[in-house]
Amino acid sequence: MALVTESGLVPAGNPDHLETWNSSKWFKYPIAGRSGFAAGEYEGWHGGYNTQWVNEDPDRVAPLDALRTLEKEGFIATLHDYYYVTTGNMASIATMERIGAEIAQDLKAAAVGAVLLTAT
Repeated sequence: MALVTESGLVPAGNPDHLETWNSSKWFKYPIAGRSGFAAGEYEGWHGGYNTQWVNEDPDRVAPLDALRTLEKEGFIATLHDYYYVTTGNMASIATMERIGAEIAQDLKAAAVGAVLLTAT
């Protein structure tokens, strides 16, 4: 299973410059060995909601902590070593279709069989 989100959850400081609205790109970041997203290490970078609550607990928009619990309990076999992120706020349908197809292609190449997609 993989975790995909349009919440704009990125490493602190937004090192790859994800747009807060009208996004034209997506990123994947490693989560292997992480039990959750730590406040201060990840932040919401999104212009369509108040990111204060996400910055306090990043797992609110991308529940890595809950997925790790499900993995440990055997409800899911394994969690993909990366999570995927974009910002859906004010983005064009054509751009989101392209982004979705590119992420799907990457997931298919990694033999991922299921996805949890979180949205804001």
